[in-house]
Amino acid sequence: MEREKCQNVFQQIRRREYGIKQGPRSKFEILKTLLLNENYVYKDVWRVYSSKHIKTEGGRIFLENYKECYGGYGKGNKPVHLYSLRTPQDQKIETALEAAIQPETLSLPHHGERPSFLCIVGKSWLMRYDLLTGSLLEEVYLSPKSYCSFKDLSWNEPGKSIVVKSTHNVAGGIRPAESGQSNIVGVSALFEVFPLKFIGMFEITRSVSIWIDWIL
Repeated sequence: MEREKCQNVFQQIRRREYGIKQGPRSKFEILKTLLLNENYVYKDVWRVYSSKHIKTEGGRIFLENYKECYGGYGKGNKPVHLYSLRTPQDQKIETALEAAIQPETLSLPHHGERPSFLCIVGKSWLMRYDLLTGSLLEEVYLSPKSYCSFKDLSWNEPGKSIVVKSTHNVAGGIRPAESGQSNIVGVSALFEVFPLKFIGMFEITRSVSIWIDWIL
């Protein structure tokens, strides 16, 4: 039976490498087979609670919406509390991204060569924290325009540049025609990462969106 389990896991992994289509729960079945081996004995060595979603980035555990960071292994193989992130006026971190690729340059402005933790704070700030210590290294105010709510942060080119995207918000009670911004559906900003450098920002209008839908 044990031999059959090992072969099944091996065969499933090989099928994934060859691109053979599998069921949506195949990866969970592989994990279940490995974890529920009757020869393994598990014990509770550490637990922690968070009122917000728990995230993982680069082997680190982030609690309370990225504000508490745990990582590594301390006494008794328990994760160690590394730092607490502080944001201006304790504003919410909308989303975050780890940038830990080492550049060729040894020394860059604002410690740009350090592994970083990039995040959007309060829907209008792009902040860069030291991934190892949690200290604030840089902050960029994205836009003074009230209709911009920046909530999305992702790689444009992995290890080189990022893109920050917003959604278009018109305040309640104001008709689109009166807002003066009814044609704008989003704003995107592009940054280089090592060092953090603003490249450009552009608006996406409703006419572009309609044209794309028509083409599709």
